[in-house]
Amino acid sequence: MRNWKAAVYKHIPEYFPNEVGVVGGMVGLIGGLGGFIGPILFGYLLDFSGLWTSSWIFVFIVSAISLFWMNTIIKKMMHSKLLISKIKLSMRTTTKTKL
Repeated sequence: MRNWKAAVYKHIPEYFPNEVGVVGGMVGLIGGLGGFIGPILFGYLLDFSGLWTSSWIFVFIVSAISLFWMNTIIKKMMHSKLLISKIKLSMRTTTKTKL
């Protein structure tokens, strides 16, 4: 766990506090599949394109898509948390005024 190799596992409880085990298992599964399918896919990319850098281009594209997806999901989660906190606040003020 040194040198930021498992930094993903640090953030799981922050973003998914109720599903830590499920999300941790999914991260491990995706990492295992990437370690198995990655070299095979890189070989096919090299055969198809003839470029040794095609695997790096593929990694860049997948990373960019993942970054965009993660950013979108976190924005939605933060927006829903903000909405829930506003609803709770409005419920508190309405119950206080009724009393």
